[in-house]
Amino acid sequence: MKNEGLQLKRPLSRAQSELADRLMAQVTDSSCRAVSFKLEDILIITPFSLKSDLFILMEDDFDGLSIEKKTFTELRTAAEDAAIKKFGAKKSLTLDLIYDIFQKLSKVSTVYRDMLMKRECELIERFSIPRLCGKNLFLAAKEHQKKVIVISESFYPRNVIVNILDNCGLSSYDELVITSELGIPASDRTSYFDAALKKSKVPAGNLLHIGSDVSYDVETPILKGAKAVLMQPVIPLMVKSGRLRGFIENEHLYDSDSPALLKLRCALGVYAAYAFDTPQNKSPQSDICSDDYMLGAAVLGILSLCKQELKLSDISYSLKEALTENKSSSAGAEDFIALYDSIFNELLDKYGSEGCQLPLKFLEKHAAAADRDALRKYLPPQFFAMWVESITEPDLAPVYASGRKKNALEKLADRLFPPNTKVRNIAEDILNRGKSRF
Repeated sequence: MKNEGLQLKRPLSRAQSELADRLMAQVTDSSCRAVSFKLEDILIITPFSLKSDLFILMEDDFDGLSIEKKTFTELRTAAEDAAIKKFGAKKSLTLDLIYDIFQKLSKVSTVYRDMLMKRECELIERFSIPRLCGKNLFLAAKEHQKKVIVISESFYPRNVIVNILDNCGLSSYDELVITSELGIPASDRTSYFDAALKKSKVPAGNLLHIGSDVSYDVETPILKGAKAVLMQPVIPLMVKSGRLRGFIENEHLYDSDSPALLKLRCALGVYAAYAFDTPQNKSPQSDICSDDYMLGAAVLGILSLCKQELKLSDISYSLKEALTENKSSSAGAEDFIALYDSIFNELLDKYGSEGCQLPLKFLEKHAAAADRDALRKYLPPQFFAMWVESITEPDLAPVYASGRKKNALEKLADRLFPPNTKVRNIAEDILNRGKSRF
């Protein structure tokens, strides 16, 4: 199944356009003879907020196969964690190793183990979509006769990675480096670049690497004499763009990863792909990057996924009407809905739509100044003044796509420049601009 990726109606913001131009200039520069791309987060993304969301879609496949009381999601997550702990320092992590442990935990037969592993591969192929910003750079590199090397840190088999690239229109690469085939321990992520450099058959100074991790995709290539560009993943960009995701997490502090909220999490994943395919940073006094299109997508678009009749407050109802009247916001909602339907259709309806009204609740209770101004002319002056007067600061919970420990550099940055301070935002803005590091 071919997946052409996101086809957005909205134009890029000025900052996004400038970044896209700088990235394209790096890739097409005459001194660059080869470009290596990280597959995950750069060329390919998935519409999930949490890694475990994919596993929830496999619960029906697992039902009745095991006497264990734990869910497939719990067992599959535990199996991967155990595989990393057991093999991470010794060898590459593969899907086979994970499912070997899963079989022991779940006590399923070898036939069922293989069936579930095949099903997971089918699902990751289905839900992998191209990140258009990365894809455009990939195609430009090929058009300018650069050698293109794709690096995958995935534990999925080669045939699955090849199928994903083909489905996403990225099959014209020259070399595909899959770290699980190199015998590199999962804990040693610095060595994969050596393999890419060797495959490129060009001097390090003529190779440009594009990845998503400061340490492994910027520092490592630079230390080896190559050029490097940082492109942050869409989910962290969405989380840092404002307070919406932290508000939602706080509203569901103890069940934010539950199946009942799967549709909401996937909607946020689609929104992240919609809004941050080409990276952009937080705007002052806004939780939606001061973009009416994004406001429509995040609020009106996600609200449209609610199948049950909602009892809206007078303020929420008026804000919904104002978003509909705002042509940019309305177009953003339509764009979001079309994208969501192209990925999920009605697949997630059985999980319900709990929480899909929360972005509207956030807008009513906690809208930032710039986001309020986007709706000012669509509301009566007295009503607008009453709404502004009722605005309060939200309670926020930390947001993590998966549990992780901060490295020493991040801990130092947090001490010197606390998150969300002006200095920290300036520093992160510099990192996100995608300039070459020499």
